[in-house]
Amino acid sequence: MIRTLVTGYGYWGRVMARNLLEHPLFFVSGVYDPSPEARDAARLANLYTFRTLQDALDFTSPQLVVICSPIGTQVEAALMSLARYANVLMAKPGATTLAELRKIDMLAQRKGRVATIDYTMRHDYSFQRMLRESASWGTVLEVTAERYCVGSRTTAPVLYDMMVHDIALLHALGDQPWRVRSVDRTEHRLFAWLDTDYALATLAAYRYAEEDRRVFRVTHSHGNVEWDQLVDTVAATPVQRSLADIYTRIQRGQHDMSLEYRVIATLEEIASA
Repeated sequence: MIRTLVTGYGYWGRVMARNLLEHPLFFVSGVYDPSPEARDAARLANLYTFRTLQDALDFTSPQLVVICSPIGTQVEAALMSLARYANVLMAKPGATTLAELRKIDMLAQRKGRVATIDYTMRHDYSFQRMLRESASWGTVLEVTAERYCVGSRTTAPVLYDMMVHDIALLHALGDQPWRVRSVDRTEHRLFAWLDTDYALATLAAYRYAEEDRRVFRVTHSHGNVEWDQLVDTVAATPVQRSLADIYTRIQRGQHDMSLEYRVIATLEEIASA
């Protein structure tokens, strides 16, 4: 079992803690959150809690730190954890600049540990099936992603809260270098148009839409495929598959942030457009 510390016990921290507790290969040794209310909630789930990250690292000596704290706090937590020879799994977006990502990558390599950002939806069974079928697609011509949400659980910008999922899926399709061509945004809506030498991508994210919608479409030279992310599947959830992935990577010592570099570069480009 991998001894695991969870940092941040908000919405996503509780999701990750619950899945870790249900997984036979992980042992949750504690939860760190500076909020007394969050610590009270963790204790109701029979979890040890810590007021500072340093105390949590000292007491639990974790092999893995799952970082679910808000944007702007994850980089420091990742560096502190890696310095203590813990592996790191960060909730998206993890880092928001390439400079931050390089610090994490370099320290992980120096310490011989695995660090990754949890772009959860790329582990979904339906998307993994799309990847397996992509060998027969020929040339990808167009990608369209629509992510609409009724309300919001976070105050994070739309780019980091919502569109980051589809940016990760776009880059996970292959190694082609997507370039940001145009961006249109308001506080609760974001459109981004990207292209390669052969393909066009249109990404749309709405907060406070009239109905939930999460659709990812790919048009290729041999046809098209559409993935409705709101359709239930009997396969393991993306969170469960993500945990299986980090377990395997830790066991094999597979530290590779190539996808993270491509995603963060696109995030940085859209943020500055």
